[in-house]
Amino acid sequence: MARFRRPCEAAGRWWLAAGGSLLAVGCLSLAISGCKGGLTPESIRGDGGHGVHQHGSIQVNSIPTGAEVWLDNAATGRVTDCLLDSVDSGDHTLALKLVGKFDWATDVRVAAAETLFVNCALLPREVGFCETPGQACDVTVADSLAFVADGLEGLRVIDASDPQSPHQVGFCDTPGYAGGVAVSGGHAFVADWNKGLRIIDVSDPLNPYEVGCCETPTKAERVAVSGGFAFLADGSNGLRVIDVRGPSNPREVGSCDTPGYASGVAVSGILAFVAGRSGLSIIDASNPQSPHEVGFCGTSPGWDVAVSGSLAFVAADSGGLRIIDVGNPQSPYEVGSCETPDIAAGVAVSAGLALVAVLHNGLRVIDVSDPLSPRDAGFCETPGSAFDVAISGNFAFVADDAGGLRVIEVGDLPSLSAAGFCSRTGRVRQVRVRSR
Repeated sequence: MARFRRPCEAAGRWWLAAGGSLLAVGCLSLAISGCKGGLTPESIRGDGGHGVHQHGSIQVNSIPTGAEVWLDNAATGRVTDCLLDSVDSGDHTLALKLVGKFDWATDVRVAAAETLFVNCALLPREVGFCETPGQACDVTVADSLAFVADGLEGLRVIDASDPQSPHQVGFCDTPGYAGGVAVSGGHAFVADWNKGLRIIDVSDPLNPYEVGCCETPTKAERVAVSGGFAFLADGSNGLRVIDVRGPSNPREVGSCDTPGYASGVAVSGILAFVAGRSGLSIIDASNPQSPHEVGFCGTSPGWDVAVSGSLAFVAADSGGLRIIDVGNPQSPYEVGSCETPDIAAGVAVSAGLALVAVLHNGLRVIDVSDPLSPRDAGFCETPGSAFDVAISGNFAFVADDAGGLRVIEVGDLPSLSAAGFCSRTGRVRQVRVRSR
């Protein structure tokens, strides 16, 4: 089963892991805020009203709201956001439960006459999966269909209209090793390693079939499509530009060498961004017949790249996630980074979050709302090796090698960008946080 954990923050300080528990000391004084209503002493471990100083309170907030609040393994009858008042001073276990999210729990210590603030984002969980016969390497989603580049088993078309029950509806074998896929205008474009680019008509998802192909010099790793052209990251031969306006007769019209081995590619406007062994290359493709590099930023070996606004996000192998300012394409520079526990292989970006496919650690969610200081917001393990991720609506779709396609509910992405934290008025003694 997938597991999702999230760090907890106390008044701006991150928790430090210690032997499986999370500990923190020190706190900043905050104003106390409440909510309408409150619980009687009897409803929350009351003592019959013997002295107000025997009790404290807990302000419980969550993203999204509406989670059931449990205290010491008993339902309080309240939902977030709310104030639990008249809570006995001492140690308690607080838990939140919401359908579609992982249960969240924390051990807290309530002090007499003080309010403890607990704020968290309820994190995603796997809701569905679809096994594939090959090695799921790449995925893209269009119109409730997930298109999976499935290694030696070609292209798989999966109906994901019900994320809890995705199922294959069509497939098309390719002669090579399907490692990358993009979809545009009723066609899927497959980077088929040593067999170059394969173009597959998917207008009938139940019966996809190849309509055209174009050989490339070495190994077509990944592909992006824009304006009638396919842009291939072609290993040691850099970027290849293929005219696909006639899908049955594609032809290479331009190329650009890149430093090192080209592994991933994204296109934004007239610029192509190529992730390679040496870093990120920025290529002016305004004239597809003569693309040329205009900027470069060294990183750890890049597997994949996503672009949002003036920022490029590189899945950089053991270097984790690297964030590059590409506002001036001639002078890109790194502005932030976030380590991952294993090889960062794929990346997708939405609403202030970067979702990173981490080879042997599943899906990582990284808060990039402040690109200068990105921070790990949690993870969801997968059973295979996570090679790539795509976002559609409230769901992340992970190409998980032998694990096939995994569907993970990430909820309201804009809301999830808020980090979880715990804080209190007065002094913090000790808080232990755990994940269920």
